[in-house]
Formats: sequence, structure tokens, C-alpha cells
Amino acid sequence: MSEMVGLSGSGASSSTAENSAPEPKKIPGRPFVKGDKRINRHGRPRTADALKKLVIKIMNEEVSGSSPEGVVSMSRAELVIRDWLASRNFQKQNAAMERGFGKVKDEHDMQMHLDFSNLTTSQVERIAKGEDIITVLLTPNK
Repeated sequence: MSEMVGLSGSGASSSTAENSAPEPKKIPGRPFVKGDKRINRHGRPRTADALKKLVIKIMNEEVSGSSPEGVVSMSRAELVIRDWLASRNFQKQNAAMERGFGKVKDEHDMQMHLDFSNLTTSQVERIAKGEDIITVLLTPNK
């Protein structure tokens, strides 16, 4: 009988016949049984439209939540938005504001059309020495 060293380096020996036998599959968690509530009888949503309808249905469910008036009944959507607005997380607050008022456009139009023909000789000299153009244009001649 030949001896082999395990790949883990533990030094344990075993025969080739023992290594070729398949190990039984381990099932994580509890297996399903007949009538199990975890079974999804309706299946997964088949399209994006079905998923959208499902989300809308769930977000329209009435739940009880706290508000400045105390515990009140409200939709899940309202509960989520209230949570976002009361959060200390800026991203949640920003998401709530964008949902309500629309996304702020991130336009960074920094094009400047400068006419250098109107620069004075001292301004041209300051730029030539390496001074920032904006500083030269905004400050009086030195």
C-alpha cells in the first residue's frame, strides 16, 4: 500500500482508494418540508415590471411608525423617507431630497474667454513671473 502526504501538510497518510470516495454533501440550514412558510409559492418575479409592482405593493403596506405626533399608521414608503430625513447620514438625506425635488445637475462649466489684449504691461509681467492669472485680473496693479 502506498502512502500519500495530505495537501494540507498535516503529515496524515491515506490510501488512494480512500481519497477517491466522494464526500456526502452538507446541506446548510434546515431543509424545506411540506407546508414550510419559507417556500416562495409565487416564484421569483420574471420581469422588471413584476418586480416594480411588487416593490410598490410592499411600499404601500400600512405599518406603524413614530413621528412627531407619536406612533401613527403610515405606508412603508413614508416610514423609509422619514428615516432618511432623520438620519445623520448625508447620503440618505440627499437621496430623500432628490426623490422629492429632483436631482441637482452637476454642471461644471468653467470655460473662460479672456481677452488678453486689454492687459496692462504690469499685468503681463506678473503673469510672466508665474502669478496666477485670476489673481492678476482681480487685484489692482502692484
